[in-house]
Amino acid sequence: LDWQRNGLGEPEEVVQATQAYRCEEDTLAGFLEDCCTVDDNIRARAGDLLEAYRKWSGDKRTTQKALAVALRDRGFEKKPSGGYVWWYGIGLLTDELP
Repeated sequence: LDWQRNGLGEPEEVVQATQAYRCEEDTLAGFLEDCCTVDDNIRARAGDLLEAYRKWSGDKRTTQKALAVALRDRGFEKKPSGGYVWWYGIGLLTDELP
């Protein structure tokens, strides 16, 4: 009955290993750290962010949609303005990427 009520649960080792794996595979976190600044008062064009991410990661197959999902998951918001789509709360540090 306990199993039916509470489930099997996950061993702490599995929880820690899963968290470590997610951190290692989180390329967006590395991109944000290396190439971006996060501040409520800034914005970046969606196209510029995608281009910078592709250049930084070397992954030319990343789509605007995939990047948008990842940015939304991080709490960023996008809105159209002046003929462009902008991500608010994030900006590129420089035009010269590592």
